[in-house]
Amino acid sequence: MIKRNYYSIRKNEESSIDLTILQKMFFIFYKELIQDEYFVKYLGLNIDILTKKITSESEESIVNKLYMQLVKNDLFPVEKYIDNYSEEDIFDMLEFLYDNCSKKIYEDYPLIGSYYDDLKGKKYFRNQINPILAKYKDGYEISEDGEILILGDIGFSTLFEAEIPTDDVENVTNKIIRANKKFRHFSSTVEDKRDAILELADVFEFLRPQIDKLELTKDENAIFNIANNFGIRHHNKKQKTDYDKGIWYSWIFYSYLAAIHTFLRMIHKST
Repeated sequence: MIKRNYYSIRKNEESSIDLTILQKMFFIFYKELIQDEYFVKYLGLNIDILTKKITSESEESIVNKLYMQLVKNDLFPVEKYIDNYSEEDIFDMLEFLYDNCSKKIYEDYPLIGSYYDDLKGKKYFRNQINPILAKYKDGYEISEDGEILILGDIGFSTLFEAEIPTDDVENVTNKIIRANKKFRHFSSTVEDKRDAILELADVFEFLRPQIDKLELTKDENAIFNIANNFGIRHHNKKQKTDYDKGIWYSWIFYSYLAAIHTFLRMIHKST
């Protein structure tokens, strides 16, 4: 079956969907995956052939599991509560369902029968829901780790998936990954974004001895002063603090992230 954007969608590609539409599209997505048995393995969810209604092997078990993980009531069964879901509820449920998704694989050989593949299930889950999330407000996605993240600004999104050319996992790779997740998480606060920038600033300081050997120009070296001048790392009277942090933190974060990738490649090339 051909999947493409039809005329009205193409005409309004820049427009976003609101919470009411997201609720409806989430529920359609949810029912389709139940129909295709993606939630049988872990949740026992299925569609009754006669009534066409969603059935569960243990509704109480799912309600309890949701409460233990989210400390929330009134989420399941989805068909009962979907109209009252908040944005946070939908994102929580998407992460929960992603963790409990597995594709049923049917084999042609009678002795083998069928089995479930978690990786294929999760890949299909992302492929189906991410185009929908991308159109909600400013755009979101569910990552391979199952976290709802804000889509990267146009021109910078490839940085999040770019290879990090270093063997130092603890001091470089893990810090960059943590910074990305903290900055992009759907519930990220201004302080979370500041902490993410601090993580990247720490990577810069760690790499500084190697960067100094590259003999950068004065302009290239200015990247080190951003965190200090904008009140990210230390506090003094000379710092710039009267600025829109929501806007400028994005500029600082992406500038740091792009610069780190550039310097790592320069360091790798020089060795």
